[in-house]
Amino acid sequence: MKFLEKWERQLGRLSEERFYLVVLSVLALIFAVVAINFAIGLHRNFLTIACDTAAFQSAIVNTLHGNFFRDTAYDGPNMLGLHSMFIVLLLAPIYAFWPSVDLLFALQILAIYSTVIPLYLVALEILRRPLPAFLIAAAALVSPMFLQMAMAPFHPESWILAAVLWSYYFYLRNQPRAFWISFILAVISGEQAALIYAALGIALLLSDDGIAWRKRYGIWALAAGAGWFLFSTGVLVPLMRSPDQHNLVAYHYAGWGLESGASDRRIETASDLAAAVPEDPFMALTLLLNYNRWLHVLGIVGAPLLLAFLSRRTLILLLPFPVYFLMSSQEFFLGFHAYFYEFAFLAGYLALILFLKNWEVATRLGMTVLATTAFLNVLLASSVVGHYGELWGGENAPLTDALHDIFDKIPPEAAVYSPHRFSAYLSNRTDMVMGDLREEKLDFNSMLESRYGTTNVHSDQIEYIVCDLQNDQCGWRQGGYKKEDTKNRADNLNTLLQTGQWKVFWSQHDVVILQRKGRDNPK
Repeated sequence: MKFLEKWERQLGRLSEERFYLVVLSVLALIFAVVAINFAIGLHRNFLTIACDTAAFQSAIVNTLHGNFFRDTAYDGPNMLGLHSMFIVLLLAPIYAFWPSVDLLFALQILAIYSTVIPLYLVALEILRRPLPAFLIAAAALVSPMFLQMAMAPFHPESWILAAVLWSYYFYLRNQPRAFWISFILAVISGEQAALIYAALGIALLLSDDGIAWRKRYGIWALAAGAGWFLFSTGVLVPLMRSPDQHNLVAYHYAGWGLESGASDRRIETASDLAAAVPEDPFMALTLLLNYNRWLHVLGIVGAPLLLAFLSRRTLILLLPFPVYFLMSSQEFFLGFHAYFYEFAFLAGYLALILFLKNWEVATRLGMTVLATTAFLNVLLASSVVGHYGELWGGENAPLTDALHDIFDKIPPEAAVYSPHRFSAYLSNRTDMVMGDLREEKLDFNSMLESRYGTTNVHSDQIEYIVCDLQNDQCGWRQGGYKKEDTKNRADNLNTLLQTGQWKVFWSQHDVVILQRKGRDNPK
C-alpha cells in the first residue's frame, strides 16, 4: 500500500504533458521488448534474412580489431564502398561490452520504437494539446512500418526516422546545437537520410509556418542534406569502392534504357540516371505510377500517407519518392526494405498533425481521421504479424539448440565459410565468408580466390566450413530444398575430405561442419 501511495504522489506531481510522455515511453518499451523477443526468436531459428546482418557485424568486429569498416561476409571489402555508415564507429564500442548479434537486433528495435517519443513532442509543439499528441504517437506505435523494420535484418538505416523527427522537434524549439547532433546521427546511419533533410529544407523554405527562424533552418537542412548526399555518393563511396565491389547505383537502376531499347546507356552514377530519364519518359512514368508500389507504401505508412498530399509542406517531403520508384527490376528490395519509406512516414504523420491542428481533433472529422489511422495501423500490422507468425512454423528447436551450441565452440579467431542461413551467428569474427557448396564439382579454393577482391580472405585462411545440406538460405528449411543441390553439396564435402586437408568437426541434422586439419578441437 505504501508503494501505491508513493506512486500516486509521484504521478500527482507530473504535468499532463509529462504524464503522457511517461505513459508513451512505457508503452514504447513494452512494444520494443515484445518485438525483441519475437525477432530474436526468428533470427535464432534462422527463419529470417541474415546476410545483411552478417555484413554489418563483420564491419563492426573488424573495426574493433583496427580494420575499420572491413567487411568479409560479402560485397566487401570495405562497407564505405557501399554506404556512408560511420555509425559503425559508434556501435563498435557498445558491441565490445556485449559481443553478440542479438545486441544489434535489440538496439535496432529499441531505436525504432523510440521514434514515437520525438513524434509525440513534435505533435505537442504544434497542437499544444497533450492528449491528441499522445493519441497520434500511440497510433504510430502500432504502425506496420515499425514492425516490419523490427523483424528485418540489422540495418542502421532504420534509425534515421527517429533522428529526423528529433531534428524537426529541435527546429520547432530553435535549438540549433541539438538539431545538428540529430542531423549527424541520421546521416551517419545511411546516406538516404540526406535526401530527407534536403526535402525538409525545401519544405521549410517554401511553406510558411509562422516560425521566425524557418528560413535559417531550411537553408541548413537543404545545404547540409544535399551536400552530404553529393559527398557520400559522389566522392566517398566511389573512392572506397573496390573494382570487384558492387556499384549499388548500377545494380538498382540496371534496367534503365536497356529494357525499352531507348538507350544503350549504362547507369553508373546518379547523374547518369538523371540523364537517362528524359530519354525514356514512358519508362519513368510507368515506374513512378506503378499501382502495386503505391499500394505497398500505403500499406506500410497507413492512412497518414494520403493526408501528405493535402499540404504543401508534407507534399514536398515526398520528393525522395523518385529515387526509389525509378529503381528497375528491384521489386524485392522495394517490398522488403521498409526503411526506404521513412521519408513517407515523416510526411504522413506530420500531415496528420497539421490536419488535426487545422480541423481540431475534437471535431467529428478529426476523431474519425485519428480513429481510422489507428484502426488501419492495427489491421495492417496484423498482416505483418501473421506473415512472421507463419515463419514460426519452420521452427526446429533441437536443430537450433544444437547449432548454437556448436557455433559457440568454434574459436572466434577462426576464419569460417558459412551459408547465408547461419551467417548472422557466425560473423562474430574478423574473417567470415558467406557462400554455399551447391555448384556441381566446385573447386573450393579457386572459388574463394576468385572472390578475394570482395572478401580479402584467401582460401588457405578458412579453418571451418559450415554446410547445410538441405538449404543455404533463411526461412523454412524445406522451402529452398532441391535434391540436386543437396547431392552437389554432399559431393563437394566428400571432395574436400578426400584432399586430406579437412576432417569432420560436427555432423547432425544434415548440417556438416568441416575443420581444417592441424588445429586441435576446442575444448
